[in-house]
Amino acid sequence: MLPFCRARGSGGLVWLLSLALVVPAVPSVLATRASAAPAPAPSNAEAEAKRHFDIGLKLYKEKLYEAALTEFEQSYEIVPRPSALRNVAQCHRDLKRMADAYAAYGRLLSVHATQLSPKEKDAVQKALKELENVTGTLTLTVSPDGATILVDGKKVGESPLASPVRLDVGPHTVKVQKDGFLTQESPVKVVAQQQGTFEAKLVAEVKTGTLTVREKSGAAVKVWVDDKEMGPAPWTGEVSPGSHTVELKGKKFASPKRTVQVALKGTVELVVEANALRGRLRVETLNKVGKIFVDDDEVGSGTWEGEVKPGSHEIRVEADGFEPYKHLVAVEQGQTVIEPVTLVPKSGATGPTPASYIGLSGRFELLGGFSLSGAGQEISPAAGVPTDEHAPMGGGAGLHLGYSFGLLQAEIVGMFLLDYHQGKRTFSGGVPTNANFYADAAKKRAGDGFNRTEKYEYLGLAGYGGIGGRVTSQDDAVRFTFGASFGFAYRSVDLKRTTYDDGWKPGAVSYLAPALVLDGGLLLGSTPGVRMTLGAMLWIDFPSSDGVYTADEPAGRNISATFGSTTYGAILDSPAQKVRSGPQIYVGPTLGLQFGR
Repeated sequence: MLPFCRARGSGGLVWLLSLALVVPAVPSVLATRASAAPAPAPSNAEAEAKRHFDIGLKLYKEKLYEAALTEFEQSYEIVPRPSALRNVAQCHRDLKRMADAYAAYGRLLSVHATQLSPKEKDAVQKALKELENVTGTLTLTVSPDGATILVDGKKVGESPLASPVRLDVGPHTVKVQKDGFLTQESPVKVVAQQQGTFEAKLVAEVKTGTLTVREKSGAAVKVWVDDKEMGPAPWTGEVSPGSHTVELKGKKFASPKRTVQVALKGTVELVVEANALRGRLRVETLNKVGKIFVDDDEVGSGTWEGEVKPGSHEIRVEADGFEPYKHLVAVEQGQTVIEPVTLVPKSGATGPTPASYIGLSGRFELLGGFSLSGAGQEISPAAGVPTDEHAPMGGGAGLHLGYSFGLLQAEIVGMFLLDYHQGKRTFSGGVPTNANFYADAAKKRAGDGFNRTEKYEYLGLAGYGGIGGRVTSQDDAVRFTFGASFGFAYRSVDLKRTTYDDGWKPGAVSYLAPALVLDGGLLLGSTPGVRMTLGAMLWIDFPSSDGVYTADEPAGRNISATFGSTTYGAILDSPAQKVRSGPQIYVGPTLGLQFGR
């Protein structure tokens, strides 16, 4: 056999058969057996595995161990035979990769033990013992968990490892890496028959910079970074790289906003001077319209807030169709004054629709659904009698996105509905498989022995998308709303038989049809803002008048009935069922939240 290892002893050369490659030395035996009974042709996988195995043998004879190793590994990957794995182990040994050889022999013993003879097992165990004497182990303790561990560039696993790693004697390089942490790489030395240790604790990678903010004169102020209170000055903390706004606020002092750039892993110290606090003035027009003037300077529209000097200030608001508004207010240092403004329409003028009802809006709602039209539930041909039928009912959700122009609103509507119902079918008799069944009138009358009742469950899932309009009253607290949209509905129905279940299941049926959705109800809450919605919904599909049928059940489902001393068989058949027919009408309550205008 090839190859062999030489050992010294009193008897001269000793061939270590335990480390030898398995050369196919049994063709003569196979040939002898083949003459008696031809063996079946090998499968494509077996033929391909043998081809790689034979190439590996040729390369090994030429002492091209690296190439031979590749072919044996490929052969084992296609068809995992112990002979290929034994040759993989031997190639590793010839290439002086003792730890890899140990791993291959260990796998040979653990995976293919039942395929090895006692003599072969002893040989493998002997090889493992010899390789154990010329290798060492390394216990790798790494934190955090989930870090990738590589030895000499080859991945050995992720932390925590279940057992020590066996390595060749000599120096090695251990590399540990994980996203979000700094990679650690260290040399280690492995000594034969000894267990070394390696510990690594990865340090989190810094992805921020450090910012320190101080008040120049030590005034009692708090630091605000990006409009978020961070704490009293002086303050030091970690911030993301990039641009940040910094300001100081206190009861008596404040500073204007300043912009600072912080680099990754950089440190920035900012000294800010806080000045004596001025007053603040906020003007809110309740109709959200009108230009706002403070001391004859136009400062904004609708709502405005800003700093002003302590003292008296004139506020003026002007809007088309409304009487001008003027008022004098006094603002003290450090004080915030809020001035609510209600604009009065000019006499005889038709002012614009209050802007409080103009803008984007959205609504999410939960809805129930109860079918008013049934679901068809017809048998074709009329072989079964429906009994104990239930109308579909279920629930779902809807989403409305629109833009309000005041009284009217345009919107896009999306909805889905899941419904469920049950039904039973009573079938009379069956098709007897015995031609003599009808020869006896008494047996014919007893044909109801083949009668049966089957129970069905219907699960429907529908989706709808459409566009439409909405009318909403302009009241403050409670508003009435009615919407209509037209689009398309996709509905799928899955039929399951729960009696006489022989494994056959019809496929789901579906249709795409025009649909109409109407809804109405109440909006409870202020505008703009978040409001609760209560109402009802009507959903109508308009599918083809032909209806939608399930698939026919294939013939061949047998049952039997005994009359007297004779047992007769029959073939049962469940015909197609019309599970949807005509307009599908669902009504139900809705409950949700509306956002925006």
